[in-house]
Order: sequence, then structure tokens, then C-alpha cells
Amino acid sequence: MNNSKHRIKDFLSKRNISIFILFVIIIGASIGLTIYNLQLVEKYTNDSSEITIKIYGNVKREVNITLTQLKSDYQQVINQKFYFINDFGNTWSDNYSGAVIWDIFNKEDCLNPNSTRFRFEASDLYTSRNILFSLVEQNPELVLLAYERNGMAMGGEPDKGPIEGIVNRSLFPDWNTIYTAKHVVAIRVY
Repeated sequence: MNNSKHRIKDFLSKRNISIFILFVIIIGASIGLTIYNLQLVEKYTNDSSEITIKIYGNVKREVNITLTQLKSDYQQVINQKFYFINDFGNTWSDNYSGAVIWDIFNKEDCLNPNSTRFRFEASDLYTSRNILFSLVEQNPELVLLAYERNGMAMGGEPDKGPIEGIVNRSLFPDWNTIYTAKHVVAIRVY
């Protein structure tokens, strides 16, 4: 009887140690991931009070564009209807105003000859699917960095960032929302 009590006590002791070690590993991993995510968010934070979009990756040089520049230095699309479909098959449309991304790349002359695609990156760490430059070049006014939706600045809405990467459904008829992003802070080029 004593022997079985001793075995049970040993088992419980080893189990408690294992649970404690597992707890320490989980807490350590959680802290590590939190620090990593904070560093990523800080990567996109700008000390300036004005929003800045960074173009980086496979580029000749990195480019930073302020919201003011976005509204004045590049070809604009004003109040154009964009159509969307999500992975559930829901469809809708909104009117957007913004800068034509292809014009930004051309005027900044920042793309390398072997650059083939890009994606939007958001301040909440969301990234869109990659978009081919060849598709954007053929349809430049269908891909925007938008700053207004339905005539209103997007910064005033609590769940929307002040700049969105917008792609019209006609470029991706089956599901285009995975190529768009809210809260855009960067464009990564590949």
C-alpha cells in the first residue's frame, strides 16, 4: 500500500513539474511573440503627425510618401466606383478617390527591372496577396491608394485606416478582397 502511495506521489510530482515547465514555455513564447509584433508595428510608426506610405523591398531605392503628396503629386482618380466580392460571395461597391499606384511607381522610378509584383502591408500587420505589375500596368486606374470612400475621408471612421489599397473586382473576378488592405502603411515590392 505504501509503495502505491509513493508511486502516485511520484507521478503527481513529475506531472506538476511537467505542467510548470509547459506553463513557462507558453508564457515565454507569448512574451516573445508580443515583443516581435510590437517591433513590427514600430517599424511602420512614423514620428511625424502625417501618415506616410513606405515603398520598399526589391526597389532601386526606398520611397516614403506622405498623405499630402499622395493627394497632390500623382494621377488622381476621383469618386470612381469600385466593385468587390469576398470569399463568402458577398458583393458590394463603393466610390473611391485616390492616387493611381502605377503612376506612383513611374514617377518615383523606384522599381528594379526584375520587380514583378507587390503587396499592401497594413499597420495591423495584415498583408494583401501579391499583385502582378503587368496586371496593374494594363489597368492602372483600377488599383489605388485611396484616401476617400463615398466622398468622405477614411481617417474619420474607427475601423478604417486613412489609406486603403484598393483593387477593382474586374481584375480578380472570383475574389478580390484578398488583394485589398485597410490601414496601409507600406507597399512591399518583390
